[in-house]
Amino acid sequence: MYADDTELHYSSSQLERVEQVLQNGLEEVSNWMSVNGFKLNIDKSVCMLIGTRQRVSGGTLCLSLNDSMLKQVTSTKYLDYVLKRVRGKIYSINRLKPPPTVRKLLYQVYLLPILEYCDVVWQPTNASQTRRLERFHSKYISLCNDSSISGQSLTERRKFHTILQTYKVLHKLAPDYLHGIFEYAVNVTGRISRNAHCLFVPQLRTNYGKRSLYYRGVAI
Repeated sequence: MYADDTELHYSSSQLERVEQVLQNGLEEVSNWMSVNGFKLNIDKSVCMLIGTRQRVSGGTLCLSLNDSMLKQVTSTKYLDYVLKRVRGKIYSINRLKPPPTVRKLLYQVYLLPILEYCDVVWQPTNASQTRRLERFHSKYISLCNDSSISGQSLTERRKFHTILQTYKVLHKLAPDYLHGIFEYAVNVTGRISRNAHCLFVPQLRTNYGKRSLYYRGVAI
């Protein structure tokens, strides 16, 4: 469930369990907003079932909020949403005309978290959209006049985040459901060679499979 930049997530192999946990979460959110004088826009609140095509085929999430059923969608244009938010924030910053040092601070605490949120997940998406993100990013940091950030592209940072996530998985610093997705070559092939202690690169034929962390975490 997401509304603007607020999201609820839950992962389980049982659809009934997903519905139960998310429904409880929705009720807690609704109660908190009522107590604090906020109102949730039901029309902008939707739910989405995420998984492989085979597992989510025919699956339906039955979630309600304030006696209204949430609409279930099959996709969302997340990067378009990110671009819209970043464009608005850059416009606001430019109106203030802050000095370069303040621009750098705003970049680090105001823009970068939006540009990089969940980038390990959405990294292998539409190339034209990621190029648009790069243009926004490059244009803004050029105004900061700071060499410490001017040489860092979003593409390079996303690669670093993927490597960091792979490290966390291998050292069991990531969520439990990610443990074991990477294997060493010797454990798969059973052969001792100079690459035996390297990670095994899965042989995938489809681009869908190659977009997964299971493949990118090793191939990168």
